[in-house]
Amino acid sequence: MGEEIFEECKAKDDHRVFVSSFTFGLRKNVRGYLPVKTEVFIRRIPFYYYRADRGYSFRSWIADLIRDTEEYEEELEKIYQVLEYLYYEGGVSIDEIMSYIKIQLYGKEEESEKQHDIETAISKSLLYASSWITEEKLLYDWAEYIKICKKIGWNDYFPERFITKYNEALEMAGLSPIIYGFHSKSWLLHLDRERNKISCMGNFPCDGLGRPIMKWIGIRTEKVEGVSCTCVNSRYGELIIQINPESMIYVLNYVDGNGELAEPGEAGTVISWEQQYAGPLNMVFDNEALKEARKAFKMTQKELADAIGTSVRTYQKWENGDTKPDCQSLLRLMNWLEIEDVQYLIAYKSYPAEEEKG
Repeated sequence: MGEEIFEECKAKDDHRVFVSSFTFGLRKNVRGYLPVKTEVFIRRIPFYYYRADRGYSFRSWIADLIRDTEEYEEELEKIYQVLEYLYYEGGVSIDEIMSYIKIQLYGKEEESEKQHDIETAISKSLLYASSWITEEKLLYDWAEYIKICKKIGWNDYFPERFITKYNEALEMAGLSPIIYGFHSKSWLLHLDRERNKISCMGNFPCDGLGRPIMKWIGIRTEKVEGVSCTCVNSRYGELIIQINPESMIYVLNYVDGNGELAEPGEAGTVISWEQQYAGPLNMVFDNEALKEARKAFKMTQKELADAIGTSVRTYQKWENGDTKPDCQSLLRLMNWLEIEDVQYLIAYKSYPAEEEKG
């Protein structure tokens, strides 16, 4: 069965027919609609001729799910199969399929229609681009979630906080939960700091009261005043950590066999928790960093000791880790070696293993 069927069946308001948006890329490339077997066509009629109640809106623009244009046809087929499962096996209505993912990631359409100013439009565009969870991934995860629900006897197919409920379902089924990553507002550092607040951005799972579930987030904290989050549903938001002088913060990294950063899921990767912040009462002077800075400056120990007005023996004790420089000496070292950030001379360590923490 080929595309001639659409010429026979299309309505005058063709732009509201779901198939015209769902195969937009194919039409644009002058390839027409892909021929399908008659039984496949019949099974997909609800999707081909879906009409949004309120006309053509962003909710029905599921074609945006297809990211890999070089494998458009394969991606299109995968998405159709997921839609078929949700509709026929999951019993999810087409209107619910069209709206649930958008609501989870961006909020209700009615909410967005109340905001028309340019500043809001720009910020929403940045929010869409920044989200670590794509609509495509959420669609596939949702189908897997419903499969798990059927196995464990759950019937909550539309949880208010999907990424939270999906992890609960994964654990209930004996599977590994998803650990959600993050980034800073500036994209240059892991974390941002403003006085006694350290923050980062991402899609963070939260409980029913909006409190972040830290075991599913790539951050570990010690001795902090509190942790809060602005995320709603599965939406992108800010994680805020209130620190004190004893606080410690570690972030999750994936490293390969050579100790280099790697992508999650790559063969041979292991989890590594790296220190990102230490409060003043817990920070440790990094004598190895001092040694590296001196060598980079191409100075001998005696030359550097003379430059800051101390004895070579005293300096050697600092570099060997036997003693630590006092405040005045530390400032002189940073001045002469052009060390602009005190963080450079703070030792960073991995998060203690559970058995080591006791």
